[in-house]
Amino acid sequence: MMAVSEQVTQVEKDWRAAPLKSLVEHLVRDHRSWRVKDFPLIQELFDRLEDTAGSMQPSGLVSLRRAFYRLRAEMEGHMSREENVLFPAIVDAENHAVVAGSAGPRPVFGSMQNPITMLEDDHDHEDRFLAVMREAAHGYQLPEAADENLRTLFGALQALEAAMHAHTRIESSILFRRALQLSGKKSGA
Repeated sequence: MMAVSEQVTQVEKDWRAAPLKSLVEHLVRDHRSWRVKDFPLIQELFDRLEDTAGSMQPSGLVSLRRAFYRLRAEMEGHMSREENVLFPAIVDAENHAVVAGSAGPRPVFGSMQNPITMLEDDHDHEDRFLAVMREAAHGYQLPEAADENLRTLFGALQALEAAMHAHTRIESSILFRRALQLSGKKSGA
């Protein structure tokens, strides 16, 4: 789970002045880490626990697993929309601003605000899934008799939650704000 904890510490970097392209690359690295390492590890831990069902009430584990799969599915769509629609538009706008002094041509989706609003709605949905997961896991409080797989699963889920909150803060507070400011230069806003 080192990948998730490394993501959380990356919040400490001041992204407010970094080139948007660098910030986008950082965010895409988070996405790849979740897809390649974190999501598969958590799935494997659920599978192991299913084989040793005594660690947690089966209904609690079933609810937790279902919420994780819903979060993962939501995240796959969200990350795809960011990587294929918004992030390239932000990088293009930044490139035009550097070269030509303007945000460049209007993206096919119209205002930069349009996909940002949609992705912010996704963030709200993801927060709800994370809350459902936390509730299903009883605040990630381990039963006294918890085995190592359950301990590892809860640690991985808590680390993923922290990394996702940090990631969302960077997107909402820095990337999206700066992208809107950049796109406003073209329209004079």
